[in-house]
Amino acid sequence: MIPVPATGVSCRREFVLLAPPASETPWSFPQVIEDRTRYAALLAQMQRFRGATYVQDGAVEASQLTRDGRHRLDTDRSSWHLLVLDQHSSVVGCMRYLLHPSHVAYSRLGFAHSAIAQSDVWGQKVRSAAETQLIQSHREGLGFGEAGGWALAEQLRGTTAALQMVLATYSLAQLLGDAFVISTATLRNGSATILRRIGGRGLSASDAELPVYYDPLYKCEMQLLRFDSRCPNPKYEERVEAVRNQLLTVPVICNRRPATDALPMLVAARAAAVNRRFSSGLQAAAAVA
Repeated sequence: MIPVPATGVSCRREFVLLAPPASETPWSFPQVIEDRTRYAALLAQMQRFRGATYVQDGAVEASQLTRDGRHRLDTDRSSWHLLVLDQHSSVVGCMRYLLHPSHVAYSRLGFAHSAIAQSDVWGQKVRSAAETQLIQSHREGLGFGEAGGWALAEQLRGTTAALQMVLATYSLAQLLGDAFVISTATLRNGSATILRRIGGRGLSASDAELPVYYDPLYKCEMQLLRFDSRCPNPKYEERVEAVRNQLLTVPVICNRRPATDALPMLVAARAAAVNRRFSSGLQAAAAVA
C-alpha cells in the first residue's frame, strides 16, 4: 500500500486495490494476493462507507441501502476499486473503475441509464457521443472504461486526498492498457472540477459539450466527463507518473489468482504495449536510485 498525503490532516492513510474477476483482469501487478475473505470484507466495508456517505450528503435515502447499510451496485464485482484506508484499516475513501470489453454494447454502459441519457432532448446525443468514442477506442486499440462511485470522508474533503484519488484513476487506467474513460461526475463534491483540472472535458455531441444535468437518483447536478488516460494535463504528468509507479507496489486483493492462459488476448496486448511505453522511464528511475 502507498501513503496518501493530505494537507492539514495528520492521520496516516494508504491505498489498496480490489481486483475484478480473474477472467477480466490483465495482471501486470507484482503483488497479487488471493484472499477471498479479505476481498469480501473490504468490498462490503466499501459499500457501507459509500452508503453512509451518500446518505449523509443527501444523495440517496437510507431505504435505498441494503439491510446492513450497503450501497450495492450490479457493477461492483466486475469493477476495480481504489480504496483509501486510515490507520485503523477502515475505508475513508473509494472510487470505482470498470473496464469494458472492446465489443461492449451501448446499453451495457452505466451512463446509458443516467438521467441525461434517458432524456427525450439529450438521449440520442448521449448515445451518438458514446458510440463515437467506442468506435475511436476500437480503432486506436484502447480500452473503454467508466469511473465513478466517488466517496470521501468529510474530514478529508478539501485536502489533497481527493486529487490523489483522481490522479490514481488516470494511473490505473494506464496500467490496465490505456483507455477512453467516461465519468458521471458530480458538481457538489468537486469531482467534476478536479477531473477537468487534470485533463477531463465534457462528453461532446456535434462538437458541443453535453450540458450539466440534474440527476434525481442522486439528487444533485452531474456532468458526463471524458478523459484519455494517455493525455493528462501536462501540469500533472509527473504526478500521474509518480502515482502509477507507486501503484505497482500496492497489494492487489482478488478472489482468485488467474492462470496466465486465461488472459483476454486483446487486453493483455494493450497492457504489454503500455508496459513497453513506460519501461524506459521505470528503468531510468531505477538506475538513478
